[in-house]
Amino acid sequence: VEVLNAGVTGYTSTETFINFYLRVLNLSPDMVIFYQARNDVFPQAFNGYVPDFQHYRQSDYSFANTNYLHRHLFRVSHLFLGLATRGDGNFGWSTRDENPNYGTVRFENKPTSSELVANLSNDQRLVVYKNNIESIVRLARQHGGIEVVLSTYAFRKEKYESGVIERDEAILSAIAAQIEKQNEIVRQITEDHSLVLVDTARELAPYLDDYLVDDCHFNDQGQQARAALIFDHIEQRLPKKLPD
Repeated sequence: VEVLNAGVTGYTSTETFINFYLRVLNLSPDMVIFYQARNDVFPQAFNGYVPDFQHYRQSDYSFANTNYLHRHLFRVSHLFLGLATRGDGNFGWSTRDENPNYGTVRFENKPTSSELVANLSNDQRLVVYKNNIESIVRLARQHGGIEVVLSTYAFRKEKYESGVIERDEAILSAIAAQIEKQNEIVRQITEDHSLVLVDTARELAPYLDDYLVDDCHFNDQGQQARAALIFDHIEQRLPKKLPD
């Protein structure tokens, strides 16, 4: 079995769908496994919501002119480069502007805590998430019957940290509830389309304190447990080895 990680840090389901259409399909996989929810919470929570997420992501963002003066100084002083880029940045250097996850975000639309709770109460903002997954399923079936496996998303609100929306006790329950809404969408899609479901959120729930390093990222032990869980669900669906 050959496994390729086609996931991209910070991607929403919209960007994952585009990635699947433009890149993953060309690899002609037998099976794709979808695991995503948390990154979609941010565009769902931001003010000025539009379905193409232009309120959240600047599609025309350019890194060519970020930290422009610093880059010129770096050419003549490696010492200044080291000092300026240490930690979160010094002498006006912006690490955020150089990071695709954050530099492209329209932080002018970032909600207050009360706005976030109100925005996430609008379930219409979940439609794009559902449509993106179902579009992946349809494309997969149209291109050689690629099997799609969906997984719910494990989340531990007590350890929430993010560079997009800072931690505030007032928002933790709303974010956790939004991720669970998306998990319910995943469960429903698997039922509607007769797909394999790996219910990571429920099946690994008793072990998340040991398996997660923060609110959603697995440590080595957790990755091994998650891989074993996925294998248990897909083993019978894997292509069989041909006789020698």
